[in-house]
Amino acid sequence: MSEKLILFSMVTTFSQKPIKILVVDDDESIRSMLVVLFQSLKCIVHSAKNGKEALRIYQNQSDAFELVILDFRMPVMDGKAAFEKIRSINPTQKILMISGSENDPDLQKIIIKEHVSFLGKPFQIEDIIGELNELLDNQLPCTDES
Repeated sequence: MSEKLILFSMVTTFSQKPIKILVVDDDESIRSMLVVLFQSLKCIVHSAKNGKEALRIYQNQSDAFELVILDFRMPVMDGKAAFEKIRSINPTQKILMISGSENDPDLQKIIIKEHVSFLGKPFQIEDIIGELNELLDNQLPCTDES
């Protein structure tokens, strides 16, 4: 087990409030892996397979998500459109963009102009945990909901 994952697991055990994460990716294997990972760390996780589905979830709970993990290339509604709509609802929402197309000009504009975190696919569990640590200011408040 990596040091980052061990640290994340240890901190989540002693936290008071669970974090809520929305995972949005059309790739079932990535989406499932992230959901299982965050659930194993006692986070509350919602998932969607495209931007339209994500927006429906987000509109019902916009103030509840500490983090949205958003794929950039998806059918129905892509990450760019979903990003813009989420930020129009909550301009301060923390978003981690993920994509295998890191050289896409639209993606680069969002990363640079909006100061959004980015993680290129494929990534390792340690990479996503590291990004989560950064985005959540090393607070990692995941706990059991019971």
